[in-house]
Amino acid sequence: RADTLQQLKSSFYVALMVLFIVWGLLNGWATRDPIIAWFVLHQGLSLLFMLGILGYIRYFWPASWTLPPGIIVDLLMGPYGAAAFWFEYRFLREFRPNRHLLAILRWMPAYLPLYFLLLVSGASQWAFMFAMGLYVLAPFLFFALVLTIKPSMGDGEASSMPPLSRRTLVVIYSVILLGLSSSSLPALGWVRANFLIFDGLLIYTLINGLAILIILQLRLRNTDRQRIALERRHQQMQERILEEQARADEKARFLAMLTHELRTPMAVIQMTLNSTESGPRILAERSIEEMGEILDRCLAADQLEQGKVVPHLGVISLCLEVRCLITRCADPARVNLKAEREFQIRSDLILLRLVLLNLIDNAIKYSDPASMIQMEIDETTQGFFVTIENQPGKAGWPDPEQVFQKYYRSPK
Repeated sequence: RADTLQQLKSSFYVALMVLFIVWGLLNGWATRDPIIAWFVLHQGLSLLFMLGILGYIRYFWPASWTLPPGIIVDLLMGPYGAAAFWFEYRFLREFRPNRHLLAILRWMPAYLPLYFLLLVSGASQWAFMFAMGLYVLAPFLFFALVLTIKPSMGDGEASSMPPLSRRTLVVIYSVILLGLSSSSLPALGWVRANFLIFDGLLIYTLINGLAILIILQLRLRNTDRQRIALERRHQQMQERILEEQARADEKARFLAMLTHELRTPMAVIQMTLNSTESGPRILAERSIEEMGEILDRCLAADQLEQGKVVPHLGVISLCLEVRCLITRCADPARVNLKAEREFQIRSDLILLRLVLLNLIDNAIKYSDPASMIQMEIDETTQGFFVTIENQPGKAGWPDPEQVFQKYYRSPK
């Protein structure tokens, strides 16, 4: 019955260790994380080492070999410890612990040549004691390293934040120390629990493997969160860059539009200054009005975009207002208005004038100079409509995708 119970415990131990390794292989393949690769190597050597201690190696040991199966335990004990030390070094250095203690941990795998030298020289007992001494002291070094990690404040860049908190590491490495006591204290005779002399080693390796697996799982989860946060921050930065680029493009279009629009009135004013006739004076005054209207439109467009314009609604005679705007345009004779009757609407007079005058001026500027511009005012069930139709000039029809692009000017 005792043998059966021991076999059940051993089988349970082997099954859990295999699960640890499978978890490491799957996640290592998915993430290509070197830390997980070292975890798999460490757990694989640990499994082989414990299979040798449990006696399973003898089932696969050829009978013709003169060497005893126990030699496998001696050969695996050194690499098992070296892999454990190197894994802990690669893992804990991410958290920037005390560099002196970390340097000690880094050089601990260098005991391996001395261990094999003792084995080859026949001092296997000394090699075993030397290795076991390091295995007992190593968890205390791990715990000391964890204590020297600075607590994360949580307000730094996501890329510089450690993947696990100091408190989490302290708790988990404390559990590892407790697991170590289950095997070391009975072996030293400090605790009367003879069954733990053998089972304690199994318990410790299971606790150690499970604790490290939990650490790596938490590390993966937090690393994914940091990666998502970095991606979100990168996306926000890209959006800001695009917004800034859009503003820069809008400013460039505005300057191009303003330069073009003001060039003609300024040329007229300059020509007028060189003339003494009254006709050019009228043109100059009209040019000054056009410049003022251009600046007013730019200012109104900016205020509308920022939501600073408060409409002042009032009753407006739409047809009368449109006729007044036609008389103020650059070529009133080309504009033909069609309206069956007068329409009373409720709107903001200043904004209405701004919109209609802009449409009329554009129709005159960008249409064929010999063509007529047709305007029509009508009422439907949906409201009042003002339609302006013109034939395209030299620049051709406008780009439909750019019609509502602010300050856009055709390259033609």
